[in-house]
Amino acid sequence: FLTIMERSNSRLSRFIDDLLDMAKIERGKMEIRKETMEILPIVSETVEFVKPEANRKSIEIEMEIPEKLPLVFVDGERTRQIITNLLNNSIKFSEERGKVSIKIQEEKDYLQFSISDTGIGISPEDIGRIFDKFEQVKEVRERIKGPKGTGLGLTIAKSLVEAQGGKIWVESEVGKGSTFYFTLPKE
Repeated sequence: FLTIMERSNSRLSRFIDDLLDMAKIERGKMEIRKETMEILPIVSETVEFVKPEANRKSIEIEMEIPEKLPLVFVDGERTRQIITNLLNNSIKFSEERGKVSIKIQEEKDYLQFSISDTGIGISPEDIGRIFDKFEQVKEVRERIKGPKGTGLGLTIAKSLVEAQGGKIWVESEVGKGSTFYFTLPKE
């Protein structure tokens, strides 16, 4: 019972945080404190944070990250929030014994991140809406076991990426999975 209560408390806390973040974004009050930093520690910490949930579903998390990456100019806490949201979604929408991978590649002025899963995918007609506030694809939502999301996570992630000078997009195929891409500026 304590475990159930703890998970419920955690979901409620995330829901409240999402609502507060969305309110700040809509009012233009979301603080972005960019500084020069290494990205690998943020990614590694975030992967460790989501591993217990991945392990519950026997989902393998694979990282394909070059050993040497340039410094980035970002808000570390907001970047952690973006990666956490995308990894959590990948885990949530993947079947048991699936795979999630996170890759980073260096481009001219930015780093490009991709987070891929072997999940249920998103239909072409729904891709255009998934970054909208409170948007959840009905067919996908019905197939998910366990707690449902708020429909704010991708909206918040998009706002945080754009506030840091990056872009975010998705490619997906129903039944084969999704890949979310985003960019963040190099120093």
